[in-house]
Amino acid sequence: MPGTEEIDPPRPVCVTVDGMKREGHLMARRRADDGWRGLCLLEVE
Repeated sequence: MPGTEEIDPPRPVCVTVDGMKREGHLMARRRADDGWRGLCLLEVE
């Protein structure tokens, strides 16, 4: 819709089995592709 802006909510930071930090939404999206696993530990404000 014209005139509306999408505001991103705080993203949970996930730590993968490799010990790398990823944004939670990215983690969930790529887990199926790359086989990433992890837990969302924090939310970035």
